[in-house]
Amino acid sequence: MAGSTIHTEIEPQPVASKRATPGMFRHALRLNWSWPTELLVILMAALALRLYVVWQNPLITKDGLIYVGIARTIDHGLWLELVGDWFLFNPYPALMAWLGRQGVDFELGGQLINAISGTMALVPIYLWCRSAFDRRIAQLAALTYAFHPILARISGQVLREGLYWNLMCWAIYCYWLAARQRGWSRYLMAGLLTTGAALTRMEGAIVFLLGAMWTWTYFKEPDQGTVGNAVSGDRSFPNTPSTYPQWVAWARSSCQWAASVAMFPAILLLLNVMLIPPGQGWQGGGRWMHFAIQMVTGKDVGTSRKQPPLRMTQLVELEKQRQANEPPHVENLRDLAKSLPVWNSLGEPDMAQLRMQRFLVLAEDQQRFIFFGRFCHECIEGLLFPCVLCCFWGLYYGRKSVWQPARDWPMAIYSGVLIGLLFFHLSREFILEPRYLFCLMPFVFPWSGVGASLLHRQIGEWFQQRPAWSGFRPSAAALVLGLMLWACGKLWLGLDDRSKLVQREIGAKIQNSCPYRTKIAGPESLKRIGHYADADYFIIPKGDPQAVTAWLSQLPLDFVVLANDEPRTISGDQLSGAENSMRYRRLFQREKGRASIEVFSVRPLIRQVGS
Repeated sequence: MAGSTIHTEIEPQPVASKRATPGMFRHALRLNWSWPTELLVILMAALALRLYVVWQNPLITKDGLIYVGIARTIDHGLWLELVGDWFLFNPYPALMAWLGRQGVDFELGGQLINAISGTMALVPIYLWCRSAFDRRIAQLAALTYAFHPILARISGQVLREGLYWNLMCWAIYCYWLAARQRGWSRYLMAGLLTTGAALTRMEGAIVFLLGAMWTWTYFKEPDQGTVGNAVSGDRSFPNTPSTYPQWVAWARSSCQWAASVAMFPAILLLLNVMLIPPGQGWQGGGRWMHFAIQMVTGKDVGTSRKQPPLRMTQLVELEKQRQANEPPHVENLRDLAKSLPVWNSLGEPDMAQLRMQRFLVLAEDQQRFIFFGRFCHECIEGLLFPCVLCCFWGLYYGRKSVWQPARDWPMAIYSGVLIGLLFFHLSREFILEPRYLFCLMPFVFPWSGVGASLLHRQIGEWFQQRPAWSGFRPSAAALVLGLMLWACGKLWLGLDDRSKLVQREIGAKIQNSCPYRTKIAGPESLKRIGHYADADYFIIPKGDPQAVTAWLSQLPLDFVVLANDEPRTISGDQLSGAENSMRYRRLFQREKGRASIEVFSVRPLIRQVGS
């Protein structure tokens, strides 16, 4: 087709003429670069953007608090106490702990691992698209990944997503090469990378299924190679006739794929042997035998954990007592609606609670529509509307000319399984964050590039019908960059949240005022204070104020932080009242938007003597 290949040469311009001509605008962004140079330039631009986000990101996410805590636990040598029965070795906090041993701050180390790993995922995306589609699609998919604002923002936070994307994309590329070219080394490398992706995030294990489907589809069609598609007409592999009988080739390919799957239990067993100290009882295969017996009998046959400190045992018992005094657990929304107090003490209806009860009943009846709407909303918010639009554009207009069943149906089924898991997670946990959806990028980004290329061709045809505008037709790369820059306003959303910045300020002030490790109690919304203060943070339960006050008096606390916008929580007036004036002293108060945070200190004498 005319105009289907990517132009990599600069057209000569008249030297004597200094006036802008239509051809100058048409080829403004088309440089005579080789594909390694092109990949390197895009990679450097993506890395620079993500390092800038790391530099400008002053806040830590809630999941980041967990990863920093795990890294500190590993750094203190308490790995066995952390993993419990499930010894699934997550490499992300382990890498954070290793950087901590090298003198790098845990939070900064987590950001750098996420940013650098997330940037390197661009390489397998480019290579896979170049091999499976063509160079133009690889260029557009790489530009989409490099300048995707949500991806860039997530890559600058303390999250494991960047490491997962890197391992997942490399595993997919290795399985693609293994299915096309065979070879034990390629399958074993694909299995190793898939194991790393699955240990980072559990949905990475589905890459094994994708490898099996590619192995089957290209075994059935071993002599076709990669058919040149309508976008460029390139061929990535020559037509190589098979020299083996059909059943021999099938057995060989099946054994190679099975060997790649066997890497998962082999790596887990190796980690058990290497990391669990001798004499613990569960070293090697003993842990898995113990877990199998526990699953079958339902009884605990032993434990490998060390005896916890006495103070932690007391805190665990107090938490169990608090949970026993809470209202019973509800199984569905109707039970929750029935548990709402819709009548006050005078027998009058509480209209706010009554409306909430009716809404919960409606939500129970229409929950599938609610889940579907939420899922679509997160897709548009996470993957971004321009990217989703180009993906559907490519699937619709390229369904006959670009779609290859052997290559694309396995990837489509793989993406469908991931969508099903995400939808199931939403229906069970009632939460779905946009970053979860980027496991779909191996399917969405290439077809987004196909859609952008076809859309660029259709725009060019429209311009050609109007001679006055034919010289100002943008390149496909400029089109993708324009769409991504149009959405770049989302890059800085949430980076300068005033309430979170105040928490960081309070935490730093508490840490500077106390030379020892402190213990702080407060609501869940103020957990960042405990992180920035490098303190043990205990979440105040919601309920009766007197019961909460009694719960606080039993803990060896140093500080109590309260937010006056927290519902059903003890207030600052109750702590500073006459009854508690001897125990708590108000230190200072900081504003966070329309609300405020109050900080109380426990007097040293009370803290030493106890309740």
